[in-house]
Amino acid sequence: MNRHTLSIVLFTTAIAGLSWWLAEITEPKQPRQQVEGHHPDYYAEDLTITTYSEAGTPKHRLVTERLAHFGDDDSAELEHPHLWMYDPATPPWKLRAEQALITNNGENIFLPGKVFIDREEQGKKRPYHIITFDLKVQPKLSYAETDGAFRLDSRRDWVTSIGMRGWFKEPARIKLLSEVRSRYETQ
Repeated sequence: MNRHTLSIVLFTTAIAGLSWWLAEITEPKQPRQQVEGHHPDYYAEDLTITTYSEAGTPKHRLVTERLAHFGDDDSAELEHPHLWMYDPATPPWKLRAEQALITNNGENIFLPGKVFIDREEQGKKRPYHIITFDLKVQPKLSYAETDGAFRLDSRRDWVTSIGMRGWFKEPARIKLLSEVRSRYETQ
């Protein structure tokens, strides 16, 4: 390539680069369009939410390390949630898990994986320690269910099953679905 051709190529390249640069600084920027899909629209860390009855007593308390809300389906994902369900007649039920998914404006909570449920002893009310998996909770109804493994320990007694339906409000009751085994000791 001779000098004359090289000069023309360099000059053309310089003009193209200058034109591109001028277009970039003079054209108004288009706002970025929101990418559709399942993306969080807001989040909160170290969050505590308490709902109260009309009498002013706590009904539910939710504590989580992190909440991410998704606007496309109005759901929320939680990390290390702890949920308390209160009933004036008994100590609160305490549920904890690694994760949770809240849907339907807080009507439904899904706790995937291992879930721990505890209630302390109070007077004649026995203490309970429950381990289960993939728990679905409806807090307003004080109701929970699972099709997974379930184990309840209370003092020296225990019961296991596959599947459970439970109502936490007094009179608390549990319906065990299949493969039920238990040990009950009189004192």
